[in-house]
Amino acid sequence: MSKVSILLKNALVVALILGIGLAAFPATRVFAAGLNDPSNPPGDHPKVDALLEKIWAREQTLYQRQNDRLAKADEFFARVQSGIDKATAKGYDASGVQAALDASRPLWMQPGRSTRTLPASSPPTPASTPMAR
Repeated sequence: MSKVSILLKNALVVALILGIGLAAFPATRVFAAGLNDPSNPPGDHPKVDALLEKIWAREQTLYQRQNDRLAKADEFFARVQSGIDKATAKGYDASGVQAALDASRPLWMQPGRSTRTLPASSPPTPASTPMAR
């Protein structure tokens, strides 16, 4: 190896060590509020409230879809099992698929698991959020 490549490798190692060392220390200082500092609660912001309501509705829709998919798990396992039965009736080796189905079934069919519908709840009001307190 040439002396230049050794020098460059050593410079790279030193730069990496310095970079990692400097990354461990914060670049700015943080101060806590004093005991007598008044805190300003968030005011009434209609745009923010509308955005939060839209996000809440989207989350509820996603949770409802997820619940619907979990409710269809029994039907899915029955369809896969019937496909496995048809394949074995035709003489195909479906032992790998059967083992995968048997291994994944306890994850979905846990005792005491029931599909439940989500309550039709309204989004939290700004007064009930922790920031408003």
